[in-house]
Amino acid sequence: MKAEPGLSGGCEAAGMESLDTNSGSVRTVAARKPRCSRCGACCLKQGSGFTMTPADFKRWKDERREDILRYIPLHHTETLDHDVWIDWADPDTHESLAYCPFLQMVDHRAYACAINETKPDICRGFWCEWAHGAGRRGEPFRSANGQAVNAAPVA
Repeated sequence: MKAEPGLSGGCEAAGMESLDTNSGSVRTVAARKPRCSRCGACCLKQGSGFTMTPADFKRWKDERREDILRYIPLHHTETLDHDVWIDWADPDTHESLAYCPFLQMVDHRAYACAINETKPDICRGFWCEWAHGAGRRGEPFRSANGQAVNAAPVA
């Protein structure tokens, strides 16, 4: 299992306006690279599924990641040409899972992604308000116009 080594990405400008989702007010947030507290809130709040991209599916097929593909109902399909919502379910019992099966507690209230090196694109691009120094853990960071702000890809 790998923890989040050297997180990078985020806003590079002198400042960025952020929408406070509680009050609706706009505030300026100092620009800095986001950092992860490893609280797990993003994965726990996401719940029982994720949006899989064709690139995710192809990468996991090419990498022969049966440990991941076994959780995906389409794993016998050869290619995928559109994004698909995947509900996490136990591959043996088919019971719904409450959250991603690859989220692992590594220390008291500290989490890590067991598939960090090949995690889904949607997870790679997610940074919460707290990571940007602008609010709560697990809440998507949003700009003043309400659009989600994606970090630069992690190298």
